[in-house]
Amino acid sequence: MNTRAKPTVVLQEILATDNGKHPCIMRLLVKEARDYTEKQAIKYIRVEDGALPEGWQNPWVPLYQTLPPLPSGIWNVADLHKPREGSELAYSNLKTIRWHQTVQPWHDTTVDYFDLNKELLLPFMHAKHCRADTLWLVKHDLFGPQFVLMKIAETPNDMERIARETEVYCAIRGTSIAPVFLGHIREEGRIIGFLVEYLQDCTHPDGKDYDACKVALGRLHSNGYLHGDAHAGNFLLQPDGTALLIDFEFSQRCGDIAKFEQEQEELRQELVPEQDGTLKLGLHA
Repeated sequence: MNTRAKPTVVLQEILATDNGKHPCIMRLLVKEARDYTEKQAIKYIRVEDGALPEGWQNPWVPLYQTLPPLPSGIWNVADLHKPREGSELAYSNLKTIRWHQTVQPWHDTTVDYFDLNKELLLPFMHAKHCRADTLWLVKHDLFGPQFVLMKIAETPNDMERIARETEVYCAIRGTSIAPVFLGHIREEGRIIGFLVEYLQDCTHPDGKDYDACKVALGRLHSNGYLHGDAHAGNFLLQPDGTALLIDFEFSQRCGDIAKFEQEQEELRQELVPEQDGTLKLGLHA
């Protein structure tokens, strides 16, 4: 007779809430305890529309006081809903999903998500008005005392973009088009993100830096890729005046010269000053 108890699952931190997606998904850091041992794990809660108060994704909303205790047992995905009007929140559809390996690893280095020491969430992530786990400055023994940049897929919905970006970094490795790719990040046996060098002295360009950005984008085009989101915020201007590209989530292979020219023209229209001296710098996520 099997008398082993189901593992207890205790919420440690709500890491991310993907604001604006349906269904919204929470990324949870939990502690699982069974047979006198404890381990950390990541679980996902799909939130039914209307189950939580409006604005619940915001970091300052005290969700801990709202969520019911997590179910015991072995699972990594569950739904949160209200069975009927006025009833208490409840979990349902507990599942253990074996995630597909969407990202194709190519680098020799792979580190575990739980081995990264998070130091600083990038400041602009706070403007998204939701809990975020995507972009952190982290430390790891492999890289000594310096910061490196972590980028991950917070939820399974984000895996395709991480896979696309990882592919581009592979294609342009050794070209100095982008910051140096340092390795993959593993979670629960699959690749969920990557590490790149953190370039503290870089800034974002303005109109006078258009030529450097044009060269960087042209080098990406020469490697057969459209960037897909080539605005000023996705360029890093180095102290020597050269530019690097970042954020390849929307990049795609391309052999169409007209599309390359169109992307260059869109960049020019954004960065090159108008006759009155102003820039066409838009707001970008």
